[in-house]
Amino acid sequence: MKYLILKAIHYNWGLQGPHDWSHIEFNFYDNTHVDILSFYHGERYDDIFLSDSIRTSLSKIKYFELLDLVKEAKNCEIYQNACDGEAWEFSFFIEGQKFYKIEARYRCKTT
Repeated sequence: MKYLILKAIHYNWGLQGPHDWSHIEFNFYDNTHVDILSFYHGERYDDIFLSDSIRTSLSKIKYFELLDLVKEAKNCEIYQNACDGEAWEFSFFIEGQKFYKIEARYRCKTT
């Protein structure tokens, strides 16, 4: 049985229209497999569909580097301050159970 160890979502928070990319989801598993799912808008903005699905694998070296990053995530205090453009969200798992999440946020800093 394979377990999810990391889910990273890359969001498009820029100006979007029909057929623009919405987000890309990267799912990393403990057997070194990676699923990459690309989502796009349809004719209407709220119609989002899976456009592309890629399954690949990490090298053993990259896999162990990723495990080290997952362990470090417990101490992470990153704050993402975005108003437009792109954002990332990370969910970390141990044996398939989520233990930490860094949420993508949309907050503008005013001066």
